[in-house]
Amino acid sequence: MSFRNVGLQHNISGQALRLRASLLLLFLLGGTLLAQQPALRPANLILRNAKVWTLDEELPEAQAVAIRGNRIVKVGSNKDVQDLFSAGYTRVINLRGKLVLPGFIDSHTHFDAAGRLLFGLNLLDANDPE
Repeated sequence: MSFRNVGLQHNISGQALRLRASLLLLFLLGGTLLAQQPALRPANLILRNAKVWTLDEELPEAQAVAIRGNRIVKVGSNKDVQDLFSAGYTRVINLRGKLVLPGFIDSHTHFDAAGRLLFGLNLLDANDPE
């Protein structure tokens, strides 16, 4: 084997090592960037230009709500929920300042019976006659 071939072989090994190191670095940096910016799945519904009463002390009032499926995924300003919009997928309702309230569920109360319960003696939690 001549010295010339040994030098050529060393040069190829060095290039291969640099290429592997570059690919590893690219892989690690790419993974880091992807981990820092998760892909946002779009919302099915965005309510915007609303007066949202949140009952949250840190954000008592908001302007928009984004909903995916049956879950609220973002509450904030119109700009805050804009990242969750996808053309052709997300329905947007402009509420023009109307009020949005959280979690009120109709329990189907008959008001006459509820009134009697409130003004009468409540024995619903009594376990025995005494």
